[in-house]
Amino acid sequence: MMVIKLKWLYKVKKDELWGLLQNKARLVAKRYSQVKGSDFEESFAPVSRIEAIRIFIANAANKNMTIYQMDAKTAFLNGELRKVSNYALELINIYGMLSSDLVDTPMVEKGKLDEDLHGKLVDPTHYCGMIGSLMYLTSNRPYLVFAVYTCARYQAKLTEKNLHAVKRIFLYLKGTIDMGLWYLKDSCITLTAYADADHAGCQDTRRSTSGSAQFLGEKLVSWSSKKQKRIAISSTEAKYIALSGFCAQILWMRSQLTDYGMNI
Repeated sequence: MMVIKLKWLYKVKKDELWGLLQNKARLVAKRYSQVKGSDFEESFAPVSRIEAIRIFIANAANKNMTIYQMDAKTAFLNGELRKVSNYALELINIYGMLSSDLVDTPMVEKGKLDEDLHGKLVDPTHYCGMIGSLMYLTSNRPYLVFAVYTCARYQAKLTEKNLHAVKRIFLYLKGTIDMGLWYLKDSCITLTAYADADHAGCQDTRRSTSGSAQFLGEKLVSWSSKKQKRIAISSTEAKYIALSGFCAQILWMRSQLTDYGMNI
């Protein structure tokens, strides 16, 4: 069997104004070293994508299978394992919002965030920690994705307006702390997907936001909310850009389902 070596890639992530936003590091496989005919069809991933885990659980739930996790302690290097609801409650307590009033929506209705050029600047250190904690929670709370990633755009230049927007997400999380994904057995399991785009939704760059959701039967297994890399001159163009990334996700999901013997 041929062994594919690994390589670390380092990248500096910048914001719209080319200011330093984040230092990123990724461990990738040197796929160019593959030889055709020697495990050429095998895919490689050092860590499973979270969507692959949801697809596996959805398939197991549909077949009334029982799932056992045998290596939790070794996989997490003997770390402390906690329920996500307990983790969310700890975050609310850490950021001092345990006694605050609840809100009905994660964002202000009919209101859009902007860079707030004339707003009062605040220390972004606290804000970045709040955003990072919320990003972890989006893995099983799809209703937080759009609000969290919209607020994440303003980490480089933070104002009080944007800080209040993030605090509102925590107040909404407080009222929905026990909500999550519930996978039941379906009468039929089919792949259904939806995609859309918010044309010129970003108030600063006029770029659109792509959104998509994929269902396996009635189970939501994958979702996305991402700002597009180019400016669309019409709502139709914005939707086509959203569909291009949407189709790539569908093709990947179909390849995963094929591994389970499901020709969808």
